[in-house]
Amino acid sequence: MSRDERRPSIPSVEARLTLGLVLATLLAINAGGWVLFHRAKGAVETIHQERLVTVAEAVAAQIDRESVLAVRPGDEETEAYRDSRERLARIRDEAGLDNVFLFAPYEGSLLDARPGVPIGEENPLVDMSSEEMAPLWQGRPVGLPVHTIDGERFQSAFVPLLVENELRAVVGVDASAEFLGGLETARDALLLGALLSAALAGGLGIFVHRNARRLVALQREIQNAEKLAALGTLTAGLAHEIRNPLAIIRGSAEMLAEETGPRAGDRTYAAEITEEVDRLSELLDHFLDFAKPASLRIEREDLPRLVRETAGRLEPNLREEGIRMLLSLPNGDLRVPMDRGRIAQVLLNLIGNAKDAIGDGGGAVEISVETRRRPRPSARILAEGTGARAYAEVRVTDTGSGIPDEVRGKLFDPFFTTKRNGTGLGLSIVHGIVKSHGGYVFVENGRERGASVGFGLPL
Repeated sequence: MSRDERRPSIPSVEARLTLGLVLATLLAINAGGWVLFHRAKGAVETIHQERLVTVAEAVAAQIDRESVLAVRPGDEETEAYRDSRERLARIRDEAGLDNVFLFAPYEGSLLDARPGVPIGEENPLVDMSSEEMAPLWQGRPVGLPVHTIDGERFQSAFVPLLVENELRAVVGVDASAEFLGGLETARDALLLGALLSAALAGGLGIFVHRNARRLVALQREIQNAEKLAALGTLTAGLAHEIRNPLAIIRGSAEMLAEETGPRAGDRTYAAEITEEVDRLSELLDHFLDFAKPASLRIEREDLPRLVRETAGRLEPNLREEGIRMLLSLPNGDLRVPMDRGRIAQVLLNLIGNAKDAIGDGGGAVEISVETRRRPRPSARILAEGTGARAYAEVRVTDTGSGIPDEVRGKLFDPFFTTKRNGTGLGLSIVHGIVKSHGGYVFVENGRERGASVGFGLPL
């Protein structure tokens, strides 16, 4: 590109600065107005949300949990149930709410201030598997943002009812949010101003930037992508150059071990050389798996069958070391979208880690597969917003000494290891493979001993 081609289309620096100042001023005015509007709207919603949570907590404190949790379909006509519903309706009216209700997760209504709602009826507006309702499973209240139902704005709050730290029921309250209508006039004025400013800014922007080059940010992204690709190529080439000499060294060591005569004692040294070469080759494999992006071939595969086959390959080795292999698998097929080879690699890694955790004293490794509606509370979510409604979870449990708390949060970090000869890449590779599947990983200690490490894949 010549110097003339790179010359700006507007030669005057003062003109460019003036246009830039005008654009910046328009942007600042509009941005400031929208920021103030959203802050005011957010503050009002937050205050209302906190009030609803407080009311829901007050209702929960007045609930006879034992009697409410004991209701069954058909109890609607009993005197005790009608009294409870009338008391709930009085609370609703005194607090100026639209509704107060109790329900059991995935089991339906227990008690509702509205007449005619039968026990067990599902509330279509409540999705307990959604992310916004997740705190309830951890014993924390939830206040939802404003939502619209049949053209009317509402706001809701939910408080968990726990029995022995287990979520048994939820108290919900609904209230009208039509008070936000007073902010609509301000919003409309801001919108009109923004549209006019956008039209003016758009005209000025087109005029100033009609011959502009590509955005610098986009160029940087391309450069970063090229650097990552070059790094992958370099890693593969370097591994190839190192692997060839290692193969020669290993072959020479094997030949040395086959020699007989006075130098037969060198077999011990040859075996040590072979062992170290194999360890370096394994380390190279780990580096390649970590450096190159995962290329997946996703098909619907039977996960329990893959677990059974992988465990069968390792069981003889574990049996020699006094370790029993236990399987807890569902009956029938459980087909999961996955790359069979990659998930087999994950299983091999987790089972190998469980064996190392047990050590020389013998013990047991148990592998279980189950389906879950949501990730367990200890899960480390690797792919937000996948929209998965259920997961297939694999759990590998050992009878070792457990995992210290200060170590547990670092297990999936690259190059972190507690093993004397570990690379610190095994669980990082597990992390990457499960993440590329849109799943989650988790680490938990047993109540008395041992630990469980596992993963979940979306169904």
